[in-house]
Amino acid sequence: MSTLLIIAIVVVAIVLIALVVRALQARATKHEAERQHLGEEASQHREQADFHVAKARELGPDASSERELADAHERKAETHEEAARGHAERADALEERIKREGEAARRHDDEAGDREQRIKDD
Repeated sequence: MSTLLIIAIVVVAIVLIALVVRALQARATKHEAERQHLGEEASQHREQADFHVAKARELGPDASSERELADAHERKAETHEEAARGHAERADALEERIKREGEAARRHDDEAGDREQRIKDD
């Protein structure tokens, strides 16, 4: 082999090695940039998670208080509903009695009219 050919092969090999090293360095740099970017995103998401945890803890007592009030109002509503049913039943009974009293008054008025007519006829 000629010396020139050997030198050319060595130069090509050195250039190829340099290109491979450069590609590996570029890949490592890109990989590190991606890791750093992912680390920043993870940190931001962690901050958001912490914020939402704090907000949930802050809202917890309000939710409990509202639930207690809702339960108390529901119990009162049930009591009021029972009372309303009782009042409605009593009102129905009284209205029925009023109807019977009116019918009795009409019968007695008719009877009184009959008696008065008999007095006039005598």
